[in-house]
Amino acid sequence: YTSARIDNSLGPIPDFGPSEAESESPLGTGSGTGLGIRLGSGLLGSDYPCDGDTSGYNAVVQNKGGSWLASNGGRGVYSGDDMREAVQAGLESLTPDRSSQESVLVLGDGAIDATTRIHIHSNTLLNVCGTIEVTGSPAGDNAPAYA
Repeated sequence: YTSARIDNSLGPIPDFGPSEAESESPLGTGSGTGLGIRLGSGLLGSDYPCDGDTSGYNAVVQNKGGSWLASNGGRGVYSGDDMREAVQAGLESLTPDRSSQESVLVLGDGAIDATTRIHIHSNTLLNVCGTIEVTGSPAGDNAPAYA
């Protein structure tokens, strides 16, 4: 799996140069502020490995044979076939208006319609260990995730 960390409190995003996965990805890396997305091994590989270990995450979202399950602290918050809804449920299960970072781990591959988006609140780390396929045609300037 390629690991993607989406963290909307990164500040300036250093350019690590493209890895093999990044050279084929529309997300890539770059410079700027705000929402940060880092792919490949870099810092993320050691800090947040995609080794199946869910300890340390507040919420976990998993694709189990085409069915998505989201839980927080052992409490189920979503079960169904929609990746976007599962990830959003995991994110919404975090503490509202938090002042410290909480995290969601997504395990597995899935698809999100190009006309929908995942909303990531402040102080949130989203680690995707898998592939998000964006399907369909977007309606305007849309991204699969926004902060």
